[in-house]
Amino acid sequence: MASESRSLMCLNCQSPMKVDVKLKGDKDKKSSEMDNVPSIAGQSCNLMELICDAEVPSGAPICKECSDELLVGMDQQLKLLEDDCAAYRQLIDMLKEKYSNADVASMKQTLRNLQDEERALKAQYEQLCAEEERLDAELLEKKAQLEEKTEEEARRWRQFRDNHRRLLDIDEQTRKADAQLRYYAEQHRKLANTNALDLVFYIWVDPADGIIGENRLLY
Repeated sequence: MASESRSLMCLNCQSPMKVDVKLKGDKDKKSSEMDNVPSIAGQSCNLMELICDAEVPSGAPICKECSDELLVGMDQQLKLLEDDCAAYRQLIDMLKEKYSNADVASMKQTLRNLQDEERALKAQYEQLCAEEERLDAELLEKKAQLEEKTEEEARRWRQFRDNHRRLLDIDEQTRKADAQLRYYAEQHRKLANTNALDLVFYIWVDPADGIIGENRLLY
């Protein structure tokens, strides 16, 4: 069986390495396998998935240093999983010992009761949600009515203000008219009590003589 030395790139650190590949089968198949070697330069890949998905060793080349690091990491993960498994086993044993004499039927009945209570609480919650939605809709309607009433109140207040201003203007005009009427009535009374002859002819009487206008009367 012949072998061939080929240059490959480590999938993890991208460092070049030479690998001796044993030749078997047709050459086109080996060439196709080499062409399908993934390249992760500049990409973030799961190295473990690439190794597991490779059908041949040359499909996922990795150098010795990266392989050692991968094995160390896998050993650490395995140790953590074993510790977790031991802790879970210890917990299960403790629970079995603690509840070894427990009444399973009673616990099942308690579980069913709790499930029934949960369903009842869910139904109550849904009812409360529906009630909340109804109250929210009613609140929005009340707010709209309040805004409408507020606008109506503002409109009526403006109308009252305008009417009050017109009333004050009318009252002022009425007082002025009353004052003018009293003035004209007083002038009319004075004119009615005035003798036109007294205004035209000046009459003055003296014990010796009298004067009418510019004429002196002697007697």
